[in-house]
Amino acid sequence: MAFKSGWKSTNVDTHTYIFLDDVIKQATNVTTGSQVAPSGYPSSWGSVTGDYQVDPDVVGQNGRDRFSGLYANTIIDDLKSAPTICLVMNKDDWFGNRGIYINQSQDGTERVASIEYIDPNTNDEFQVNCAIAMQGGVSGGGTSLNRWKSFKLSMRPRFKTQTDDRKATGGPPKLNFKLFADSPVDRHNTFVLDAVLNHSWLHPSSGQRNTALYVQDQYVADLHNAMGGHSPHGSYAHIYINGLYWGMYYIHERPDHAWAAEMFGADEDEYDAIKHNSGNVINNGIGGSATANYNSMISAANAVQSNPTSLTRYNALTQKLDVDNFITYLLANWFCGNHDWPHKNWYATHLNHTDGRWRFHSWDAEHTIEGGNDVGESPSDIHGKLDGSAEYRMRFADHIHRNFFNGGPLSYPASAQMFQARMNQLDRAIVGESARWGDNRRSTPYTREDWLKTANSKLNSYLPGRSNTVLNYLKSANLYPNISAPVFRINGVNQHGGHVNTNGRLTMTASGTIWYSLNGADPRLPGGSANRSAASVYNGSVTLTKSTHVKARVLSGTTWSALNEAIYAVGPVAENLRITEIMYNPENINILNDPNTEFIELKNIAAQSINLNYVSFSNGVEFTFGDVDLAPGQYILVVEDIDAFTDKYGTDLNIAGEYFGSLNNGGERIELVDAAGSTIHNFKYSDNWFNITDGMDFSLVVIDPLNTDPNAYSDKNTWRPSTAPGGSPGADNTGRPPEIGGVIINEILAHSHAEAPDWIELYNTNGHAVNIGGWFLSDDEQDLKKYEIPDTTIIEPYGYIVFYEDLHFGNPATPGSHSPFGLSENGETLYLHSGSNGELTGYSNTEKFGASATGVSFGRYKKSTGSYNFVAMSENTPGVENSYPKVGPVVIDEIMYNPPVNGDAEYVELLNVSDSTVVLYDYVTAEPWRFTDDPDNPGIEFFFPADSPATLAPGEYLLLVGDWGEFAKMFNVPDGVQVFEWAEGKLDNGGEKIQFSMPGDVDTDPSRRQWIRIDRVNYSDGSHPIGADPWPVEPDGIGYSLSRINPADYGNDPVNWQAEIPSPGSVNP
Repeated sequence: MAFKSGWKSTNVDTHTYIFLDDVIKQATNVTTGSQVAPSGYPSSWGSVTGDYQVDPDVVGQNGRDRFSGLYANTIIDDLKSAPTICLVMNKDDWFGNRGIYINQSQDGTERVASIEYIDPNTNDEFQVNCAIAMQGGVSGGGTSLNRWKSFKLSMRPRFKTQTDDRKATGGPPKLNFKLFADSPVDRHNTFVLDAVLNHSWLHPSSGQRNTALYVQDQYVADLHNAMGGHSPHGSYAHIYINGLYWGMYYIHERPDHAWAAEMFGADEDEYDAIKHNSGNVINNGIGGSATANYNSMISAANAVQSNPTSLTRYNALTQKLDVDNFITYLLANWFCGNHDWPHKNWYATHLNHTDGRWRFHSWDAEHTIEGGNDVGESPSDIHGKLDGSAEYRMRFADHIHRNFFNGGPLSYPASAQMFQARMNQLDRAIVGESARWGDNRRSTPYTREDWLKTANSKLNSYLPGRSNTVLNYLKSANLYPNISAPVFRINGVNQHGGHVNTNGRLTMTASGTIWYSLNGADPRLPGGSANRSAASVYNGSVTLTKSTHVKARVLSGTTWSALNEAIYAVGPVAENLRITEIMYNPENINILNDPNTEFIELKNIAAQSINLNYVSFSNGVEFTFGDVDLAPGQYILVVEDIDAFTDKYGTDLNIAGEYFGSLNNGGERIELVDAAGSTIHNFKYSDNWFNITDGMDFSLVVIDPLNTDPNAYSDKNTWRPSTAPGGSPGADNTGRPPEIGGVIINEILAHSHAEAPDWIELYNTNGHAVNIGGWFLSDDEQDLKKYEIPDTTIIEPYGYIVFYEDLHFGNPATPGSHSPFGLSENGETLYLHSGSNGELTGYSNTEKFGASATGVSFGRYKKSTGSYNFVAMSENTPGVENSYPKVGPVVIDEIMYNPPVNGDAEYVELLNVSDSTVVLYDYVTAEPWRFTDDPDNPGIEFFFPADSPATLAPGEYLLLVGDWGEFAKMFNVPDGVQVFEWAEGKLDNGGEKIQFSMPGDVDTDPSRRQWIRIDRVNYSDGSHPIGADPWPVEPDGIGYSLSRINPADYGNDPVNWQAEIPSPGSVNP
């Protein structure tokens, strides 16, 4: 920290160093082996003796342990087998008179702390400040009704800028870190450091200590998640308090409203969250009551109970309760025999919207894996209210079949394999727990061998028969029908899903009539009828030509079997589909929809077409492909936001759809799987690979997708930056850029909003890429090398690149910004010159532009004549095709530049084409609008009134005349039309520019008002040159006027003008 008298100190940041050789001797008298309280720490914790020691009986070195070195020899590695979390704060905040660890009166209160995460296996780490409080207790605010029921207490870091008593933490409002690899959550309000009480070595009861397991709570959540439900994700870590080792903790998510928002979307304040019962509210969603919303769902369940045959009532219930999540939640708890539930130990969340549904989440399932039949139990007896409904029982049967058969999560050995996976996580870390707490309740410490004995008994004795045991419970409860579901075979061999060669033969066997579909539709309709529009009666084998989702049931009389379903991955998709380009962090240029232009490009590298049906991204982002054929060599894209993407890249690309989520700008793991769930890609990209791919609008491109092992995608050498900003979605990006070509200044923003930057867009008019590295941009004819474009900057064929003032030409820190400049909102000339090795070469392009309104870009617009105007655009479109020119709010609608007989009867008609009244006066500058002919050297210059500003209502006309008296002799004006006389000057009969403008800023050197063009017409008489002038000749002294065809279309184009009978002040003929 840094201090200075009278000044606020810097934030407290900690950097903990763990010396494991010292940790294993923690709080130990080296001579006697007894505990010695660390310096500054109390020897007693109120009524009990404090426990700080790492037990030398377990890990004592040099033969001082009791296990012949079994753990002493491995402890150093064991302490590195799981991540380390260090909690640091003032000792007294832990163990002082008001310390939260030893004083139950302080439960629920927060202290400012630092939390550090160090994973020696992945090198992931972070340090942030946070608030921390004790966690647990039946009331939710303390650690236990009996404080020292366990000496090892649970804690909960809370990521917030202030504690509840308004003390600044110096930390962030959320932790932005992916704690759990299998969780979609990567932002945390909190998580739990769970000490584990029941079935642990610290429990007062020897029966629970002797069956210490540590995995059962997360195992129930794992089962729920594996079945498609939503429960907390977790893992294990070694915890240190102020550098003192505190044992192995079970760390996991807290399934509250903030967690639900991260899991399901929307804002955390919109979610209801309750715990244990409807009255224990964690959060009320904005504008509602969690209790009332929960009771409304219960009322819907009661309605089903009162009339279980009513589909209407059941459907109403499904709008309030996520039935699938609920059923899988029950199955997880029933399978594990949770007997400390459902009267407590559950969470439920609900999005407080009309389409929000309650979801239940596993919590504190420590009294499980003990046997027993809990089938029928449920929070608020919801199951009991619904099990009379045939629809509910059918849905239940379907989940039972999906999860108890064909390798489902509740079948054996799948259920045991998930249990084994959690055991593997603890296998070595448990040694640290044994050394720290194994002797807390008895003199002979509990060890890893004790834990293994319990865990293996569950693995080898309990779980093998549990599936059949619980399935029989379910059948007895009338939740699974007596009719067996169909069995699937491929080419005569039992195969439930998986890979199949193209044209594989699917057959089905069952006792009864089989109804099936190949499009994912249920053969049974709600109410029990056959789904004849989407399903068929099975009459023989089915040839599979693409990945297919098969669903089938047996119908016997009026009784349906459970649903059997499987997805078959057909054809060599995994072998031939490759990711070829990733735009993970597009450049943020402060425009609408930016930077939501992320994309992932894929390519078929085979010589044959492949079908992508059910191919999916399962990590990084979420997306499942539909029935899409991809031809040999063809590209396909998945994007974050289709509208933003097509705004930038156009609509002619092969886009499969939008993915859910977004790519992590710092890098993350991406997993792509085929229809059978087999891995196509599983790799991690990094923002450290190339600077220009991280927020500079360059993408990551695979150098050689045809010859690159998919397993090499985590290697930087597999990738390179794209050859141009924006990447090359849907196109080959592997070739070298061709020679210089026609690159032009295509669009600029010279008058940006507030802190937003000016920008310059260049466009490659060629059908080949152009390397513009070493070219120059400047706004000064005397210094054409102000900004040098970086080497190897590539513009793809017909591609765009955008340079920004704050990032490029106006930033002194930017390489190549030799003389930083910004574009003038008052107008100037912009120069683009080719260059090489710091010198100009022969190619150039220039654009002169006038004053611009705030936030309005200038861009090239191709007219009907084939020439271009550089004009104000209706929308800013940096990086993509220019929008249509800005038209209005007031336009030049008719021009009489050469009236017959009386040449002084000239007039120009204006029209308000907008939906609002326009005041021809600017109150900011205190200047009126003006009309001129040549804006740079006006012969006609008329300023609208300033004392009584003119206004134009929507659709209203206004006339400007050279001589009112001469005009009135020749033309009639409708009543109410405003007429103003410009008095001096005449319109050029051969043609010229005329312009209508509003005041802009004032140049300071020299002092001069600038004018923002509202509309301009550069008309001609049709004879300059003769035969090639597209303007009509009739208005040139014959009696016709130039009449605008469509006032809403761009005006400075002869295609929008025609010769018509004059109609001053009224609609053109």
